[in-house]
Parts: sequence; C-alpha cells; structure tokens
Amino acid sequence: MLHQWFKPTTLALSIDGIAMRIAGQLPKMLTDTAVKLSTSELLLGAFTDVLQDEALQKSGKRIRLVLSNHFVRYTALPWQADIISRQDWVAIAEHDFRKRYGQVAEGWKVCVSLNGFGHNVVAAAIDESLIDGLNDIAQEHGYKLVTIEPILMAALKQLLPNEDKQWLLIAEPERVLLCEIEGKEWQRFSVISPPRQQEVEQAIQLIHRSINSVEHEKRPTSILSCSAPLLSSSASGEWRSELVTFKFSPSAIADNRLAPAALWLAGF
Repeated sequence: MLHQWFKPTTLALSIDGIAMRIAGQLPKMLTDTAVKLSTSELLLGAFTDVLQDEALQKSGKRIRLVLSNHFVRYTALPWQADIISRQDWVAIAEHDFRKRYGQVAEGWKVCVSLNGFGHNVVAAAIDESLIDGLNDIAQEHGYKLVTIEPILMAALKQLLPNEDKQWLLIAEPERVLLCEIEGKEWQRFSVISPPRQQEVEQAIQLIHRSINSVEHEKRPTSILSCSAPLLSSSASGEWRSELVTFKFSPSAIADNRLAPAALWLAGF
C-alpha cells in the first residue's frame, strides 16, 4: 500500500475527455464525454475543473499526464556523428518541424529522445502554451506535475515491437499515428486525422501507401496495432490487409468497446 501511495496519479488527456488512474485501481472518467476537448483552451479548462475532483485530491498531490497524439507531433532524425549535445539535436528538430509544418511550429516546445550512439533520434513537439498552461494550473492547485508523457512514449514502455521490421500503429478516435521501424530504428512518422468512424478505413489506406513507398526488402513483416477499444474491437473484421499482418496489443478495457479513449490512455 505504501508503495502505491508514492506512485503519481495518472491523468489521461484526450479529446474525448480526461480520465484518472490511481495505482492499483481501474481508470475512471472525470469529465463528461459529451464535451469534446478538441483545442488546447478547452483541454486546459477541463484540466482546471478536474483538479478539484475529490477522489483526485485524496490520491495525493503528485500527478503524471499522458497526452493524446491529438496534441503531439513527432519526427525521426537521422543520426549525425558530429552532433553531440542535446541542445543541438533540439535545434535540428525545431528546424525539421518548421520545415514540415510551417510557422505554426514556432510556438511548439520540442524535446528529443537520444536512443544511443548511432541510432536515429526521435523528437516530439507540443504547443508551448499547452505545456505552460498545464504546469501553471497544476501549481496553482497545489499539485506537483511529475511528467507530461505523449501516449507514444507511454505505450512504448509496454509495447516495444519484437521484430526487426514490425511497424507500430497507434489509433485513437480521429487520430492515427503510423510509426515506420526497420531494424528497431525509427524511420518515419505519419499522422492522419480521419473523421470519426472512418479511422480503420483510412488507417488501412495510410498503411498501404506507406508500404508501397518503401523498397520491398524494407517492408514490415507485421503491424503492431495499439488501438482504442472502439477501434480495436473490429480486429476480426475491418483490420485486414493483403500487404501486411496485424498484431493487436491487449487492452485492459477491451471488453467495453464503447469506453472513451481517455480510459484506454490512462491504462498506460
């Protein structure tokens, strides 16, 4: 019990709402799922409200945030032996994001994950005003914000691909992220924002386009699909492709196909 007490409480932030997971307990929703948190402003407003939840206050004042891919962008940077410092890698990543996304990237906070000498570098970008807002709100309400963790990074702790050419797909409502991996090296990230109920169909199309764009010997042997329950529940039907085999990660709430995505995110 003492060990659980020192673990931070997880709050999962998704466009479908905010969910809480206390160590040793099942996740639970803290917001009304009818309200869509599609912007940073709406998310910050909901975050302010949930910090006053009685159950959250009783769980302790240390919180960890898992952030939906709706609010994160990723890029993979080829290794450069002459680049040594993390600050230089951040500058390279910032330039890459600006080149890809334009002026909007000027307002993003960028961090990099150095995966060892000779390995490609993964960079993540989040709206700086969102990060500052989450930190300020947590501090105002007396909480210690231990970490803000994008769902990709949280999922990787449990779902590392176990094959050299196994790609990773993370599918949420209205957001699909495809991670191309070769020899356990990150090669490219592709993201789409399909309309609700079209996620599976458009994800399959994205996978086909991506597979056809790489050389035959570099194509994936399988796709490890990490999907919200509403999407993964169709595994035996819609998730089919003549180009690749799908392997599905287990979900603690997979038996409830209508569970909000935030509950699923909170499980990581």
